[in-house]
Amino acid sequence: MPTTPAKNLLYRAALPIAKALHAQKPFDLLHAHMLPREGHAGRLLGRALGLPVALTVHGTDVFHYFIPGQTPWKRNVETARRVDALMAVSSLLLSRVAPYRGEGRISRVVQNGVDLSLVPENEARRPRAVISVGTLKARKCMDKTLEAFARLADEYGDATLTIVGIGEMEAQLKARIVELRLQESVTLTGGLPHEEVLRRMAQSDLFVLPSWGEGYGIVYIEAMAAGCIAVGAENEGIADTITDGENGFLVPAGDTDAVERVVRAVFAHPEAYEALRARGMRDARELTWAHNAEITAGVYREAMEHWRKEHAQAGH
Repeated sequence: MPTTPAKNLLYRAALPIAKALHAQKPFDLLHAHMLPREGHAGRLLGRALGLPVALTVHGTDVFHYFIPGQTPWKRNVETARRVDALMAVSSLLLSRVAPYRGEGRISRVVQNGVDLSLVPENEARRPRAVISVGTLKARKCMDKTLEAFARLADEYGDATLTIVGIGEMEAQLKARIVELRLQESVTLTGGLPHEEVLRRMAQSDLFVLPSWGEGYGIVYIEAMAAGCIAVGAENEGIADTITDGENGFLVPAGDTDAVERVVRAVFAHPEAYEALRARGMRDARELTWAHNAEITAGVYREAMEHWRKEHAQAGH
């Protein structure tokens, strides 16, 4: 692994741009996103420009490089330890990286937000309409959602399942839909514009995505803000927002039986879950990007103050 500034191509490419921008309008702090490459380059840029550095970790950068029971690469540990402030989009991610920070280092959870201006307000919700949105790959467990829905399809003839996304499992899902004879009730839309996805969420009863390896998952809070009852996976990032049985549901990742039980309960007694739906909508709508920005700005101020004190003590 390259560790010196001279060998870091991303740092070398960004340095003249950063210097020019800094000369035009000096900035107080540098913020990098994703740890392994961008975070390392950002730390080097901060050192070159004499600025504090904040770093946000989002998911894959942690799941791939900070694996429980394994020792992370030295460079990644150094980046995690030396940035002035570490932000994670969920407590799950922070728990993986914070132990490498050292005592007294600024480490905070700053959850992602939802753009409420894009969430439709007047769409008619269809009872027993289930939607799942994400990349069609194994860890998203779209196949498990399909199997759970199939167990209910005969009993609830008006039920529908919409799967939105593209990916490597598309052919497999299409074939399984035919095998199950669910062409009339299950739709694979492929990729859709963001606004259309939100519109379809607002028309749906439940959002189901029992996936694993989720750093947080903005799609859950978008669905909740649009009025869906959300079903996510326990012990994943979204557990920061969804409290099982209170404002949504959490099931073991990829557990078809558990998904079936939740969906069956909502299908059978929809009125019993309207208060839960309302709490989910309320909680998600509090997670705006303005809220995210307010917390992020507070971390910036804390990091700059900490950086000034450190450098004053060092005589810089």
